Amino acid sequence: MENQKLKDQLKHLKARLLNEIETIDKPHTKPYSMSYKSYSQQANSCPLTSDELRYINLNWNNWDQRTEYTSHRRVLGPVICFFKRKLQAFLFNVIFKEYLEREKTYQAEMVRLCNKLSQYIDHRDGEIFWSTVNKVDSEFSNFERRYDSIIECLKATK
Repeated sequence: MENQKLKDQLKHLKARLLNEIETIDKPHTKPYSMSYKSYSQQANSCPLTSDELRYINLNWNNWDQRTEYTSHRRVLGPVICFFKRKLQAFLFNVIFKEYLEREKTYQAEMVRLCNKLSQYIDHRDGEIFWSTVNKVDSEFSNFERRYDSIIECLKATK
């Protein structure tokens, strides 16, 4: 009787753990968490993103926005703004053009590297998680077998 009660408790515990693992697959989890099933379907697709990585992907090219100049002076203000715009265009398009192009290429490569690292880390974490789940399941099954064998030995000695 007690043996059956303990077995039922173990089965209930195992079912509860498996149910908790399945809730990880639900869409209410974090946007960058992913289940093993959905990850294996998307292994070679776009990388998984967190909020920070999403921000970098959207804004890596926004750093060279030109400044709009305004002035409170009625007569001299528009002339000063005109010369500032021309000076800015000269600096950006002539003097610093090569440097800014290299900077843009560098930033694009850094974003690409971040995306690949994110994909690699998510894949590795998924493998580690599911190998741990499989190990716990295996240990649980071994525990059940050992428990059954101990109970059988105790019954045989009575």
